[in-house]
Parts: sequence; structure tokens; C-alpha cells
Amino acid sequence: MTEQYSIKVDEYIEKSPDFAKPILTYLREMIHEVCPDAEETIKWKFPTFMYKGKILCSITSFSSIAALDSGFIRK
Repeated sequence: MTEQYSIKVDEYIEKSPDFAKPILTYLREMIHEVCPDAEETIKWKFPTFMYKGKILCSITSFSSIAALDSGFIRK
């Protein structure tokens, strides 16, 4: 993995419900595919992808939900 990947995001995915793990992994890979310069961090306890210092999006999972949350829309 490159430096844009975070071990904390690995840990988040590993602790997620079994059904969510492949979904979160797929979303993570797609984010890096479409935005290779995205960097991972944890914000508000969720994996968050940053681009040029701004929030691009987050991925989350709960008991029966896995989701991609979009970042803030800016002009």
C-alpha cells in the first residue's frame, strides 16, 4: 500500500461487520482509483478521504449499513 493508505482505516474495516468488509474495501479502492491523490484519515471515528486538505468523502458501517458519505460541496 502507498502512503495514502492508513493503517487506521485498515483497522476500521477489519472491525466492521462481516457483510460490510468487502463493500468498504471496494469503496476504498474505487476512491483511490478515481482520485489517486486522496489521502486517508479518521475523522469523527470514520474513514475519511482528503483531497488537497479538504474532505472528499467518508465511508461508514453500522450493524446493517455500509455507506459512502459525500464531502461538502464547495464552489
